[in-house]
Amino acid sequence: MAKILIIDDDHEICNLMVQRLKANNFHVVTASTILESFQQLSREVPDVIILDFMLPGILGTTFSENLKKDAQYQEIPIIFVSGQSEEEIKKMDAHVRFDAYIRKPFEAQDLIQTIHKVLSN
Repeated sequence: MAKILIIDDDHEICNLMVQRLKANNFHVVTASTILESFQQLSREVPDVIILDFMLPGILGTTFSENLKKDAQYQEIPIIFVSGQSEEEIKKMDAHVRFDAYIRKPFEAQDLIQTIHKVLSN
């Protein structure tokens, strides 16, 4: 069972993702702030991180960049979710590193397929 860490401050979207992923046999933990994210990471290293682009006090790209610098976490696939387009995100941060991108709103099946795709790479 793959472990998924969802980092998103929108509780409604987060809860919907949790329901859909658990229904598809994923082990899911959540965080709504960067502090909570690091607490979750210290407890359990996930197989995939689903990361919102706009978090309180920090852009998801900054968090992603810092995470990829840490040897313990650099191999974890990151799926960005955002209401902004992938091109807009790359314009804001040309150095952004992520393994997949899904634009909000999205269908649960698209998210599940994307998770399977990054896990198989």
